[in-house]
Amino acid sequence: MSNKFLVWKLDKKRVFGFAAAVLLPVVSGILCGVITDFSAYGNLTRPKGAPAPVMFTLVWSVLYVLMGVASFLVWRDTERFSPKKPDKSLVYYIITLAVAFFWPILFFNLNLRLVAALWLVILIGLSALTALKFMKINKTACYLMVPLIVWLLYSLYLNVGFLVVN
Repeated sequence: MSNKFLVWKLDKKRVFGFAAAVLLPVVSGILCGVITDFSAYGNLTRPKGAPAPVMFTLVWSVLYVLMGVASFLVWRDTERFSPKKPDKSLVYYIITLAVAFFWPILFFNLNLRLVAALWLVILIGLSALTALKFMKINKTACYLMVPLIVWLLYSLYLNVGFLVVN
C-alpha cells in the first residue's frame, strides 16, 4: 500500500514536534507543581463549588495535553515557523504558558490572592487571544483551547471566592 493513501505521514519531524508540543506544557505544569506549596488549599475556607484538591491535578493534566495538541496543530499547519521567525500565534501561546506557570505561585506560595485574581484576568485574556490566533490557522486548535478558558473563568470565580471568605 502506498503512503499517498495515508492522511498523515509519520515522519521524524512531526513525531518530534508532537512530542515536544505536548511535553512543553506538561513539563511546565509538573515543574510548577513541584515548586508550589498546595498545602495552603487545605487550610483555607473554601467558597461554594470549590473542588477537592485532586481535581486540580486531573483537570490541569488534561488541559496541558489539550494545549500541547493545539500548539502542535498550529505548528504543523504553519510552514512559516522557525526559531528565527516564529508564528505570532505560537508566541502568544508561549506567553500564555508562562503566565499560567506563575499563577499558583502567586496564589499559594506568596498568598497574593488579589494579585492572583488580576493575574487570572490577564491569563484569561491571553488564552482567548491565543485561541483567536489559533482559529486563523487551525479551527480544531482553537476549540482545544476552549476548555482552558472555561476552567480559567471557573478559577477566577474560585480565586475571588477565596479572597472574600478568607
